[in-house]
Amino acid sequence: MSRLANALLATALAAALVGPWTTPAEAQGAFVEQVATASALVHEVDLDTRQVLLEFGDGEFLTVVAPEEVRNLPEVEVGDTVSLAFYGGIAASLMPPGETPVPTDTTEALIRAEEGERPAGASLRELTSTVTFDAYDPETNIVTFTGQSGVQREVVVESADMQDFVATLEAGDQVDVTIIEIIALLVE
Repeated sequence: MSRLANALLATALAAALVGPWTTPAEAQGAFVEQVATASALVHEVDLDTRQVLLEFGDGEFLTVVAPEEVRNLPEVEVGDTVSLAFYGGIAASLMPPGETPVPTDTTEALIRAEEGERPAGASLRELTSTVTFDAYDPETNIVTFTGQSGVQREVVVESADMQDFVATLEAGDQVDVTIIEIIALLVE
C-alpha cells in the first residue's frame, strides 16, 4: 500500500463508520463533520531537538516537535512538502426508550510509515457514550448535559443541524454520542 494510502486510510475508515448517521431520514439525530487540509514547506529540520520549521501557503511559520513515534524524521529534508488532513465528526441520536445506555468507550489507532520510508501516518480517535440531556438555551446555543460519571458540562452548539436536533430534546432524554477525530500527515 502506498504511503498516501496508509496516511489517509483512517479518513476512509471514519467515513465508513459515520456514514449511517448522515442520512437525511434520520429524524431523531444529527451529524456534523469538519474537514480541513493544509500543505506546508519544510524550512528547517533539527534532528537533535526533533523540531521542524514549516511555512504555510499564507506565509505563516510554525515550529513543530516531532514525537518519538515519528520514526523516519531523518528522511525529512528542507524543501519537502508536508500535507496535513483533519477530519472531525460528531453524531448524536436520541436513544430509544428502554434501551441500555452505551458505555463510555474510547478507541484509538495509529498508522505510520514503515522504517526507512518518508514519514507518513494517521491517528484515529473515536469516543462513544450515552449522556443525559439537561437543557438547551437557543439564545446562546449552549447545551447542558450530564455524562455517565455524573459530571455536568456545557457546550456551545455551532451547527444549525445540531441546534435543530437539541431543540427537540427534553430534560432527561438519553442521547447516544459518537465523536471521531482523524489527523493524517504525509511528507512528499
